[in-house]
Amino acid sequence: MSKKRTMKRTWSMRSGAPYPKKDRPGIVREMKRLSVKHGKGFSAAVLLQEAKKRNSPLRKHYNWDDASAAENHRLWQAREMMGCIMVTVQYTTPTGKVSAQQTTRALISDTKRGQRTPGNYIGVQVVMTDGVLQANYLERALAELNAVRMRYSELVELAGVYREIDKLAKKVAAA
Repeated sequence: MSKKRTMKRTWSMRSGAPYPKKDRPGIVREMKRLSVKHGKGFSAAVLLQEAKKRNSPLRKHYNWDDASAAENHRLWQAREMMGCIMVTVQYTTPTGKVSAQQTTRALISDTKRGQRTPGNYIGVQVVMTDGVLQANYLERALAELNAVRMRYSELVELAGVYREIDKLAKKVAAA
């Protein structure tokens, strides 16, 4: 007789989330409640509607001052705009023939991992020629790759990708 495997899922908030530790359990409970209530999923608009309620544990984590919220939204739009600017780099042989071409972001945020405030945006050419900035950029890239791992950990098809991330992390740590 085969035993049926059971699974337990425990909800939590990712480390480094920008909410006070004391508030996290209430936020998690509310998200779980909404997930159950809405079954197939709920939108950010639904979450905001719930947060508007006076007794919502989410309410205090929103900026309800319209002028300030509008300014913050415009700052977010500015960061989004800066993130949309691309640069194409062409690599040429000594004879002038294009050997490779790569398109990437032209401006890179210098925000360090765990930093709460947005940093400045620096041209990619400056970042890639400055050892400290490049190390910070690589550290942030590894953190983002690990976030992808957490997000898609159920996909065993990505196990090889995760092994490569681990190899790179060890190499960076040893340097």
